[in-house]
Amino acid sequence: MPSSSARILATHSAQRGAVLLLAAGFMLLGVLCLALVIDTGRLYLQKRNLQRLVDVAAIEVASRGGRCDDGTALTIAQESLTRNGFTLGTGRRLSAPSCGEVIVTNGLRELALGTSGQQGVALRLEQDTPASLVAGGILGHSIVLSAGAVASAKGGPLAMLTLRSTLLNVNVTNNSKAQLLSSVFGGLLGGNLNISVGAWNGLIHTDIDLFQLMDRLAVNLSLTAGDYNGLLSANVTTSDLIQATINVLENQNGTPQVTLNALEAIVALDQILLASSASSTQLSLGQLINAAPDADYDGVVARVQVYQLVQAVVLLANRHNAINAVIPINIAGTTVDVAIKVIEPPQFAAIGNPMKASAEAFLPVNSSPNRIYVRSAQLRLVLSVSLSSQLSTLVSGLTTAVSNLASPLVSILNSLLSLNLADLLGTLLGGTRDYLDIIVVPAPF
Repeated sequence: MPSSSARILATHSAQRGAVLLLAAGFMLLGVLCLALVIDTGRLYLQKRNLQRLVDVAAIEVASRGGRCDDGTALTIAQESLTRNGFTLGTGRRLSAPSCGEVIVTNGLRELALGTSGQQGVALRLEQDTPASLVAGGILGHSIVLSAGAVASAKGGPLAMLTLRSTLLNVNVTNNSKAQLLSSVFGGLLGGNLNISVGAWNGLIHTDIDLFQLMDRLAVNLSLTAGDYNGLLSANVTTSDLIQATINVLENQNGTPQVTLNALEAIVALDQILLASSASSTQLSLGQLINAAPDADYDGVVARVQVYQLVQAVVLLANRHNAINAVIPINIAGTTVDVAIKVIEPPQFAAIGNPMKASAEAFLPVNSSPNRIYVRSAQLRLVLSVSLSSQLSTLVSGLTTAVSNLASPLVSILNSLLSLNLADLLGTLLGGTRDYLDIIVVPAPF
């Protein structure tokens, strides 16, 4: 009969064997879980890459007008795949493209086969891949990954023209230009502005998508989102446009610098919103943006400079109200009172089909509904200069004196309002035209 000590040793040996079996089992389970995670991630990335490749190929076929009946759709798709590093061959297949008309069913784009339309194309890409890097790789088991895409060129090509501000930056070492900007914009709105250099730079270096702006404006006004024709003809206020711009910028993502510029732009827009609310004016967005009425804008991106947008809104608001902006400006110790009134606001952006616009190139602009063109603003500027008694007696040199005072002001207004005053006033002040009348009046004026 074994002693008690021998029985204890046998029990300990049995326990050690059980622990080793459990440890081995858990290690095997951990390896299997790791293999599952790796395989799942690998298959997901390969599937996503296939989808990206077939999306790009379908878009290229549709945009280049590829057809199924003459084989151009297949050729363009193959060229696109090769260009993006996907070589067709063993284990990689591109099904024959299908052409027809694209329809939307339950929110999904589908191709209606057998139709006469050739606006849409459907592609399907397949790739054989090991089912698992562990079991599949050893046993040779594989699965087929596939991805499909439907693209349409029904809407036709689109092009956009936009006026860009000539004011590239504000002098960050001097607040004088920022103060002048504030005076001009505040005077045009009939309020007071005191926007900092950084906030003006935020407006200048931030872009906004016009269609995101119009969608947000439609939501704010409880209108139908996506009905751009109706929105462009609807009556909105200056405050509505500025508030919608703020809402879009609040949700804008990007690099830290892009985000910082957007935040600075919002600071400026808040002040402009407050100034515009004092004399809110009914406007029509269609006076600023000309969009072709029959174009397909699904997925279109049209980015413009926020400063240019705000400038156009402010000028349009001044056109529709009775405000005359009178801005005192000190130049070389002399005060120049500048009165500004907008005669015609700018149309700073136009979107349309370039093929239709080209076909109507021989028509006058007003007779060409598909013409893509922009228009700068027309402003009436009145400069009142109080000169010293000695200078006013020198009648022969008065034109030169006024020209010397006006030159820096013209340069500033050119950049602030994107005008082309240099050639006009250069000619006027030169004395070859009669558009400039200099009247010497006794003080006080």
